[in-house]
Amino acid sequence: MKIALSLRLAIFTVEWYYDSDGYSQAFSYFESTSQAQKRKLLVLVKRIAEFGKIMDITKENY
Repeated sequence: MKIALSLRLAIFTVEWYYDSDGYSQAFSYFESTSQAQKRKLLVLVKRIAEFGKIMDITKENY
């Protein structure tokens, strides 16, 4: 069964990458993680879809 995660918000779309054979190494890894890890990743993916990047102000160069 092929399950694809795609999150589309106002500006950005985040999708799994699949090769020409329909295999996604990232999605296979995601499926092997715990429910807690999946939730954390989905929060990050949602953030990327909303803002286009993940910002960490502690790493800003002034």
